[in-house]
Amino acid sequence: MSGAGRVSRRACLAGLTGVAGMIAAPAVARAAAVFDSRNWQDWRARFLMPEGRVIDDYQGDISHSEGQAWALLFAVAAGDRETFDAIRGWTNANLAVRRDPLLAWRYVPGESAAARDYNNASDGDLFYAWALLRGGRRFGDAEALEQGGQVARGVMEICIAEDPRQPGRHLLLPAAEHFRGEGHVTLNPSYIMPRALHELAAAYDLPILARAAEDGAGLLEEVAQRGLPPDWLGLDARGWIPADGPKGQFGYDAIRVPLYLVWSGRAGHPLVRRAAQLWAQAGQGTPVQAARDGAVLHRDGAPGYEMLARTVLRATDATSPPPLLKTMDGQSYYPATLGLLSELVAHDIGLMTS
Repeated sequence: MSGAGRVSRRACLAGLTGVAGMIAAPAVARAAAVFDSRNWQDWRARFLMPEGRVIDDYQGDISHSEGQAWALLFAVAAGDRETFDAIRGWTNANLAVRRDPLLAWRYVPGESAAARDYNNASDGDLFYAWALLRGGRRFGDAEALEQGGQVARGVMEICIAEDPRQPGRHLLLPAAEHFRGEGHVTLNPSYIMPRALHELAAAYDLPILARAAEDGAGLLEEVAQRGLPPDWLGLDARGWIPADGPKGQFGYDAIRVPLYLVWSGRAGHPLVRRAAQLWAQAGQGTPVQAARDGAVLHRDGAPGYEMLARTVLRATDATSPPPLLKTMDGQSYYPATLGLLSELVAHDIGLMTS
């Protein structure tokens, strides 16, 4: 377990300007009006247990903080308070088990406490805090707002590191432990979500998160100069390098990067353009793995990946066909969830109409 001290309730409340002033959230209300779709109902029936646990069927029915956080966002967008409360309750009971406000990244059914992995995943924490903020506003839930601030402050205090090349430049680490050393850090570009960072920074008066949003987007611009983003990269005083092997290629993590940039109002970002060029290529199935020069390594026919690609293409070119998630049938957790997340993005930024 992490040795970091728990962020105090008082520290969180000091960052709030008052719950009443945080309730208004037009974007969330707009998404809720159109998101209560067949796809949400199908996804919930397949991957969400009644007690609020999301199951990843591809990984042996484990649960993880990322999946819980995304599900919480879906429930907010659908205006589903009962499901929101169930997901939050299960997550707090089973993943909020560290000594700080962050979540253990994984839950394995039947695993003993001695074997438990208490490491966090900062993207799960970031999206969980953001979902709590959105849900607190959508449902007028002061406790969710307060917890969102605690988790967001924990991310800021525990998971932000300085760029080894430029002190004062802030970057989001993948976790609290194991990804920083003397003069170097390891990063996952798909953990950079500027909109979530900015909205949490504004809501809870955490300016370093806003800096991390801009500095992270700036790093992604550097990455785009050399091609598609890798799943993982290393950064030291000499610059950045992709990880060795498949993790240094554009893959199942990095496909989220252009989606998050589009969600953040950055459809003109050079990495979005790189991905759009990849996904505009004709072929059977969506390119989900590629060399950094754009050479396709693997395509996948799952509708969720197609939905993600179509959302990015539509955001960059208004003449592209509107994104449409065809079905949840036959998909495992990850493509199905990315497809539903892309549907939320498309609604959230006005690419689809009700």
